[in-house]
Amino acid sequence: MKKLLFIILGIIIVAGAGAATYFMYFAPEPAAKRVADNVMRAASLNQLEQVRSFGTSENAESFTNASSQRNFRHSGTAEENGTFYISYDFTDEQSPAKARIGVANGAVSLLSTGNQLGALPQDDGEEAVAAEEEIDLCLTREDLRFLDSRRPYAQNFRAATMIFTTEPNSRNYEGEENGQRIINRVANFYERSYEKDYQIMLRGYGPEPDEYSEEYQTQVALSQSRATKILEDLVEAGVTRDRITVDSPRVYTQAPPANNDRWIDIDIVSRCE
Repeated sequence: MKKLLFIILGIIIVAGAGAATYFMYFAPEPAAKRVADNVMRAASLNQLEQVRSFGTSENAESFTNASSQRNFRHSGTAEENGTFYISYDFTDEQSPAKARIGVANGAVSLLSTGNQLGALPQDDGEEAVAAEEEIDLCLTREDLRFLDSRRPYAQNFRAATMIFTTEPNSRNYEGEENGQRIINRVANFYERSYEKDYQIMLRGYGPEPDEYSEEYQTQVALSQSRATKILEDLVEAGVTRDRITVDSPRVYTQAPPANNDRWIDIDIVSRCE
């Protein structure tokens, strides 16, 4: 009798565990959320083809662009007519502020980003619809005014110049407060214009190329090291790493102008067509 009770108890435990596993992993709602979570992770890593692999290519590119390099958190799940709508909030202060993924029968059926996304599509505000429209990827006069630039049609223009101290091999900015101000200014420019198509290029100065010259090797290595220092500080200030390029130093064929060997130019290179 006691043995039979143990067998029955074991069956009940196994059945209960099986039911719990089903509702935790295989029931429609948690299964839909797992799909949506995988899509959000792929989008945040800018993996467009991975996003598309979950079921729909509609809006996949704009959804991935809006979500790339951004952290997110789950904010709610709603269901209508067999489709689960999983909503997320981005944790930074950029726009769009929200994302929502529709999942039906284990596949993505809808991708949305916006600032006024509701739990269901019919709950969306007008601003959310506008956020889905194709944006102009070109920098505007208003964008460039932030950097005091008056060259709205230029493909490449100087945003700032960082000067390093005179100590040998120094990676310290001349005037720490002013250096941080330059970093913040470029980071703020990126925050307001990150949807536009451009690259931030860091470039120092070096002597005329001569691979056998110790002076050339030393100055180029130092220039690249200083540019990397700026890159690290910009990333820490919120600029995504893939938007920053460290280019080869500009070459001077005579003695450099005053202090030029301690300069790193921060250029904005537009890729807008």
